[in-house]
Amino acid sequence: MKNDLLIIGAGGHSRVLIDIAIKMNHFNLIGLIDNQVSIGSKVCGVPVLGTDLDLQQMFDDNPNLKIIVGIADNSIRNKIFLRLKDIFPLNCFATLIHPSAQIGVETKIGVGVAIMAGCVINSDSQIGDFTIVNTRASLDHENDLGAFASVGPNVVTGGNVKVGKGTAIEISTTVGHNVIIGENSVIGAGSLVLKDCNSNSVYYGVPVKFVRDRIKNCNFD
Repeated sequence: MKNDLLIIGAGGHSRVLIDIAIKMNHFNLIGLIDNQVSIGSKVCGVPVLGTDLDLQQMFDDNPNLKIIVGIADNSIRNKIFLRLKDIFPLNCFATLIHPSAQIGVETKIGVGVAIMAGCVINSDSQIGDFTIVNTRASLDHENDLGAFASVGPNVVTGGNVKVGKGTAIEISTTVGHNVIIGENSVIGAGSLVLKDCNSNSVYYGVPVKFVRDRIKNCNFD
């Protein structure tokens, strides 16, 4: 029997999660929760059922309910989780993996994760809780993606790359072998990263250069 699934958020990222959930055919996708979108409206044919004020009652009525936070911004996704964890135990958070994704042997994937179409995650990697691996991203062997981090579409990483908690590596960036990127940093789109990058920092360029400090837990720059 399939568990019912709710997606938290009704923006662009939720549209991708809807597609994955339908194609996985593992959950019964019942609707979306959003504080800004009118109840009863539809996103890709899926109805908005309520706001976060309705979640406690929904869980009380359906203790087997699964949810996933459909918010692309790492900091906001983290903040929403901190609110939701008072209602939902950790095992209620679903992981969605597109059927076309290729996952290597001995790779560990956390809870609340979204892995999009065409991704390759090679052997013995660690994909932390509430992370996002976007469309056609390629992570090579023994990567470690920290909780609430994200990699954008077409990002390519070499082997043994470590990405800290909450860090965003944006679209079409390339990261060389053995690079360590700290927590809560942003690597701008199209960058080439061949050296370690500090926490709480913004980098971009070819090759990548430090641009400025980044306030901890702020929204995407």
